[in-house]
This record gives sequence, C-alpha cells and structure tokens, in this order.
Amino acid sequence: MKQTWFNRLLLSYIPVIFVIGLSLLLMTYLTINEMSKRSVLKANQALTHNVMNLIDKTLGGLDSIMLYEILGNGELERFFSDYRNEDRGFRDMAAVHALNELMINNPLIDSVYLYRTPDRTVLTPSTLTKLEKFSDKSILGKSVNSKKPFKWIPRSISSAASGTSDKALNVVSLAKYARLSDYSLMVVNVRMDNIVNIVRGITDTNTMFVDLVNSDGRLFASTDENRADGSVVRPGGKLLAEAYSPMTGWTIRTGNKSNPISDVVSSLFYLWMVLGFLFVVAGIVWIILISKRNYKPIQRLLDETSQLQEQSKENIAYLKKQFFIHFLEGEFNSKSKKWISEFTQGVTGSLVALAEIDRYDDFTKRYENGNDQFLLKSVIGSVADEMSANLPFEIWAEWVDPYRMAIVALLRHSDKEEQAFYDYNEELRSWVAENLAFTVTIGVSRQTEGVKRVTESYQSAIHALNYKSSLGLNRVITNDHVESQPRSELFIKLQNMKAMSQAFRAGDGEWEEHFRTLYASLRETVYSRSDLIVFMKMLISHLQEEIEELPEELRAVWKEDPENRLSEITTRRETLEEMYEEFSLVLSEAFERMKELRESKSNHQLVQDVKRFIGTQYNDPDFSLTSLSEEFGINANYISRLFREAFGVKFIEYVTTVRIEAAMKQLIETDDTIQEIGQAVGYEQSRTFIRVFKKGTGYTPGEYRKTKR
Repeated sequence: MKQTWFNRLLLSYIPVIFVIGLSLLLMTYLTINEMSKRSVLKANQALTHNVMNLIDKTLGGLDSIMLYEILGNGELERFFSDYRNEDRGFRDMAAVHALNELMINNPLIDSVYLYRTPDRTVLTPSTLTKLEKFSDKSILGKSVNSKKPFKWIPRSISSAASGTSDKALNVVSLAKYARLSDYSLMVVNVRMDNIVNIVRGITDTNTMFVDLVNSDGRLFASTDENRADGSVVRPGGKLLAEAYSPMTGWTIRTGNKSNPISDVVSSLFYLWMVLGFLFVVAGIVWIILISKRNYKPIQRLLDETSQLQEQSKENIAYLKKQFFIHFLEGEFNSKSKKWISEFTQGVTGSLVALAEIDRYDDFTKRYENGNDQFLLKSVIGSVADEMSANLPFEIWAEWVDPYRMAIVALLRHSDKEEQAFYDYNEELRSWVAENLAFTVTIGVSRQTEGVKRVTESYQSAIHALNYKSSLGLNRVITNDHVESQPRSELFIKLQNMKAMSQAFRAGDGEWEEHFRTLYASLRETVYSRSDLIVFMKMLISHLQEEIEELPEELRAVWKEDPENRLSEITTRRETLEEMYEEFSLVLSEAFERMKELRESKSNHQLVQDVKRFIGTQYNDPDFSLTSLSEEFGINANYISRLFREAFGVKFIEYVTTVRIEAAMKQLIETDDTIQEIGQAVGYEQSRTFIRVFKKGTGYTPGEYRKTKR
C-alpha cells in the first residue's frame, strides 16, 4: 500500500475505533445486565413483601376465626363452663361437632384442640383425654404459663396429636385463652406444607427460593425441598431480599438459586467495566495524540484564517461607524467624498433622527454587565433596520454614542417621505417602550437638500433632542415642537444656565460670571420655594448633562461628591442667597479638582493652545479641523479626539458655540447689521448665520437684539 498521508491517517484511526467500539459494546452489555439485576432485586423486594403480606393475611384470618369462635360459639363456651353438670358428655359432643365444623370450613387447619384447665381435660375432634395422657401437652404447658403475647410458633407434632399420619408433622401453632378466669386454651395447628404451597403458587420455584426463618434465625420452611433442614446459612444461591413480619415474628427471605456461570459473570462485572473503561480511555488518548500530530498544520491555517476574518469584521464595523460619524459631522477626506458620492447617488434630501436612551444612569445600573448593554442596543438597531423594510427611502442607523443612536434617512423625491420618517420613529419609540424595560426619546431634524448639508440635519436633531427635559421623555420631538413653545424671560435664564454649564464643562473660568449673572437675574423676580427648587434642580440637570460629555476620570469627580451635595442643598436651604453661596462653594471645589486632572495630562497644554487658536480664528469662514492640523502639525482626527476628551464636546459644536457667543455680544453692544455680524463671526451667508443662531439660542438675531435691548 502506498504510504500517502490519507492512508497513514486511516491506519492511525481504524484499529483504535474498532477497539473502542468493542469496548463500548461490552460495557453497554454489562451495564444493561447490571440494570436487569437491579430490576430483579427490586422485583424480589416487592415479591418478598407480597409473600409476607399473604402469610400474614392467611394466618391473621385464622387468628380472627379463633377469636370469633371463642367469643361467639356457645358449644365451646359451655364446654369450658359447664364441666360439672351431669350432662357434660352431651356438651362435650357438641364441642367436638363445633371443632369438626371449624376444620371443615377452614381446610388450612390441620388439627385443633381445647384445654380445660380446672379438670386438666383436652378435647380434640376425635378424643377426650387428660393432659397427662395427651401427646402434645408441651405446648399446653408452655402456653398456660406464658406471660408473653401468643404468636404463631413453628414446631413439629407427633402423629397422635395430629391424628392424620404416623409421621411427625411440621406445623405452625397458635394458642389463645378461651377463658381468662381459669386460663383455658384453644390451640390451632396449620401444616407447614400448606403455607409453603401457598407461597409456591406466587413464585417461580425453578429459579428462586423463599425461606421462612423464625425469630431465632433458624430456617423452618422453604420452597426448596432440599433446604428444610433448619440450617442457618444457605449453601447455594444468592439472597436478594428479606422482610420481617411483626405479626408472626418471622423473616421471609427470597433469592435466586445458584447458577455458576451467572455468578462468575456477575462477580467479574466491575473488572470487565474497568478493563472496558481503560480500553476506551487508551483509545481516546491515542486519538488525541494522533489527531494533534496530524492536525497541527491544518490548525495553524485555520487559526490564521479565523484571525484574519475576525480582524476584517472588526475593521469593517469600525470603519463603517467612523465613516458614519464623519458623514454626520461633515469631516470628509478625498476618499470619503468619493464613497459618499457613490453611496448617495440619486438622493435629493436627508433627514436625521437621534434616539437617546432615557435615564441612561438607571440603564447602566440596571444592566451593569457590558454585554447586556451591547445586546439591548443591538436589539434596538436590528428592530430599526427591520421596521425600515417597507419605507420608500433608505435608512442607515448606527450608535454614535453609548446612549445615542443616529438614524439617517436618504430621501428620493417623495412628498410623503418626511411624514413617513416621523411615523417610523414613532413606531420605533413605541416598540421600545412596549418590549423593553426602558424608553427612548427621539429627536427628528428638518429636511435638508441633498446630503452635503446632512451635518445641519444632525445638529437640528440634536437641537430637538436637547428639549426633552422640558417636553418630556419617551416621545418623538421635532423642531416644530420646540419652536411652537412660548418664549419668555425664563428662556433667557435657561440660556444663562446653559452657558454656565458649557463653560464649567469646558474648564472655562467664565462659568462663575455666568453663575453670578444667573443669580442676579433670579433676584430681580419673585419665586415660590417650590419654583426655586425646580429651577435649581434644572441647573443641576444641565450641569449633569454637560458633565456626561467629559472623559470618565472627570465624570468620576462629579459623581463622587458634588452631584449629591447640590441635590441636598436644594432641599436643605430655604433662601436663594443660601443656595447660591453653597452652590458656588461646591462647584468651585469640583472645578478646581477637574482643573488639576486636566493639567496633569501631557496633552493639556496642546489642548489649551488649540482652544486659544480657535478663539482667534473662529471668524475665518474657512476655519476647520484641517486648519488646526496645518497649524499644529498633528492629524486632524487626533486633534478632534483630544478636544472631545478634554472638553466633552465635538470640535464643530465648540466652534459654533464660540461664534454664537461672539455674535450675541456684538448684537447687544453694537449697531452692526445682522449680515455684518454674521460675517464677523465666520458666516458669509446671512441665512446660514440666522439659521445656526436660532438653533443655538431659540431666537433669530433680530429677536435676540430686541429682547436684550
């Protein structure tokens, strides 16, 4: 045979498989055999109890008959009581007739006799004699003098006592007091052969035996004719079960008769099982060793392939998510622009929705395991994809933050597409509320033309979602909902609150000035305590929302102490002055600790330089991440990531905020036109400036100037 790799593999496995197969067959046979023996053992236990119950029932019935005759038979009662009368001969004959009738009605009874103690007379069905002349006087003497309860006694009686043969008979006898006043007795003898025949009727005497043992442990009856010799130990066969009868005091033992071949096989059961197990273990070890040697090159190839596949999946998922985020934020390189042009061919407009998990802190506490959180988010993403199957436009959904999923709709010429997108988001929100243990609030943007302005749609969705604290959770919010709300002085205070929170998050010391301004505006009006508590809790909520954008180590400073202390202040203090003073103290301590953490990082100075550079170049219409990259000689994506880690906000959001704040200042302090102010802060088109300003403040520039003046 040609020694190829395939042939060597066959020769390595076939012999060991053959040996293992035979070993398993042997072990299976032995196991089934052992299970059969256990079943036989259980059957023998049941049979033993049945035999015991049958004997107890038979002898118990005779016991009851004796008691019935003693209490209810007048002839027997007169035999014991009227022995001095002259006509006692007639009464004795009547008693004999009663005994004969008893034996006729109960064939199991071999003999029965009465003993009248006063005149020491014994009456049998055939004789009337004195105790001294009676052949079975021993049992009468023992019974009269016995102080123990009477039980069935196995014994041998002479032919004279039996009256049936010339040989001694094995019987079981029961004596009972017929008259307690003089201890007269009634004795019944049952032939042992009758009891054995009853037992044989319910057992297979060819394969098993039943032994009856008295209270002394001596065998007095057996279904095996060769065993009724009274010996204690059985020379052959195997004892399987025994049962003790409290009524008779006997022990019934059952078992199988001796079978040399079966006994040898049974005795070697564990030896064969051990040998079979060793063969199986040896075969498995052999297979493992051979497989390990033969599989090494294949395993190496599979490992490399699997590793490449996993890396490819991870890279694709990562690239897809990064591309999606860059797509939303408008940060494209030449390759990305090519992909987008191919991907969005034929698209005439876009809509963006942001689905945010409500009470995200409760969500993370409820599902502490990161795998559980990932699974639930995957479920929402899958449901979002499935629900979009029948929509007249394409949907692209990705989790852009741990608590936010962005949904982009690419529209293609349909008047009803915007309403269909709203209905789709409402259906998604409803499904989450009904099927999961938490809810989501979804912010929906205005429709924009093409895909180049998808960033505006994204910012519009964020803007709508930012109002969920006032409009409510577990709902779909559009910009129309936000703009339909009335504006008042309270809105101006909320703007101050937002500016303070953003400055605090960004590590800007101007938060204190914003806080003082907010405090001064609050002092100008009158609030009830309940309204004041609500307002201060809104401030804490704004701070909390901004802090959540910071890196983990900075969030830890906030969660460790300030958050709880501020909540306690709102319920513990009663005046605005007290709340303001303690709020200032707590926030100052937290700000200093965060400042120390920021300054301890190696890239802190770089981030501060970037921040200052933005403060001087924000009015450049062409200002972008590329400008920062060229200025500092660092990759734009790296700068964007550092900026977000340090201040918890995206680069484009920060630049927009700086421009809006500069525009707000010029609107109040100068009389320049709206277009001039827009150009001064980096917006060449006044329409773009007005739209961005309204998204950030809720007012158009003209409305804001009128409000502040």
